[in-house]
Amino acid sequence: MIEDDLRRVLNSPERTLPMWQDPVSRVRTGMRRRFRRAVVSAAAVVVVAAAGVTFVVTRHAPQPGEPPLADGVVAWIDAPAAAQTPQAPPILDPFGLNPCQEADMAQLDVHSVVADTAPQSVGLGLRVQNIGAEACVLSARPIVQKLARDGSPVGGSVEPGVFDGLSTDGAESIALRPGHSGVAWLSFRATPACENASGEAGSMKITANGKALTLNQGLQLLSCPAKIGGWQSDLTGPFSGLRAEISGGSLKQGKEYRYIVELTNVTKAEVSLTHCPAYTQQLQPSGPDLRHDPLASSHRLNCDRPAIGPGEVVRYQMRMPVAADLPVGAWTLTWSIPGSPAGFLHTAVRPY
Repeated sequence: MIEDDLRRVLNSPERTLPMWQDPVSRVRTGMRRRFRRAVVSAAAVVVVAAAGVTFVVTRHAPQPGEPPLADGVVAWIDAPAAAQTPQAPPILDPFGLNPCQEADMAQLDVHSVVADTAPQSVGLGLRVQNIGAEACVLSARPIVQKLARDGSPVGGSVEPGVFDGLSTDGAESIALRPGHSGVAWLSFRATPACENASGEAGSMKITANGKALTLNQGLQLLSCPAKIGGWQSDLTGPFSGLRAEISGGSLKQGKEYRYIVELTNVTKAEVSLTHCPAYTQQLQPSGPDLRHDPLASSHRLNCDRPAIGPGEVVRYQMRMPVAADLPVGAWTLTWSIPGSPAGFLHTAVRPY
């Protein structure tokens, strides 16, 4: 069945939707406006108040036999915190702003949703980020052109709009602050005719304000009717300019897992850490035969550094307790600050 095929192809761990509510997660409902293990040490305990919330920070002294941190790595702090939801800033008036230029635009990814309210429609979110130092405007919805395998156009440009039941249409233009993103939905209507078509189309040419986008999912749908929606705000907030990358080895049952998160400021503007963010780490099974609920916890980032400069990379130590009875097998670790792209690590749980 085409719906089963779509779910298998499109719902990969790399495309796991963010754990905060944004336009992407709201598509799942029709777009209707849609662990903590205390480690005792001889460190100082500091009570900090931020945004009206009091939390406890425990700074850890090195334990006997514990290897020292690599140069430049920011130490982990034991500061459990409530999971955060990013607060979208006021809508920015596009009047007087320049169009976003290709050099100041970055495509983050293409993420997908099979709409519950329209099982035969699939939406692919085309997300674009302003990485420049100034606010700018995405001045028109993307232009999408189906291409044959030899690169020649197939038919006219994709029709503007959205299919009923999949999502709401966006705006023709949208103003983006530095680090903020817009997402436009490319939707397909799967029908028996296009499902059985040989598919002369081989790719899609997508441009937005002169920036070329790469469509790397859903190519089996190119023979199906398609529409391209307008812009919606996505990945907003003060930390949206930070990109996360995770590095680490396998997890062992009953052993604390330590790994590194590398935060890169991909924009040309400084990202302040004055209002220190909380991050969420989530471990979820990814093996086909593994059945277990996801494990998640939220902690405050170590914000001894006041800011991350344009293009700067900062490495942070992270820790996560691993239960002795956690099933052996393939798992995916996700790390995110609300309002910024999540980092993923495919790993495995090994016996003790």
